Amino acid sequence: FFVRTPEDFLDFLAARTLTANQIEFVNTLIDHLTEKGQVEPRLLYESPFTDFDPMGVAGLFSAPDAAEVISILDEVRARTAA
Repeated sequence: FFVRTPEDFLDFLAARTLTANQIEFVNTLIDHLTEKGQVEPRLLYESPFTDFDPMGVAGLFSAPDAAEVISILDEVRARTAA
């Protein structure tokens, strides 16, 4: 499984200047990935992710950035299923 910052999110994090809430959201996502190995994208619209914004990933990130987060999760899920 993953260390604190999985490689999958390094480029995403490095390419942006994120707010404190966005960083905490990504850290929470990394924690969930570390615990469970994968995260279904629909969970990004439920607690604890909605604790940062009522709309979850869509409320915290622009549409392209939210789509990239979901794409990264899809890639992780595809690798863990293989």
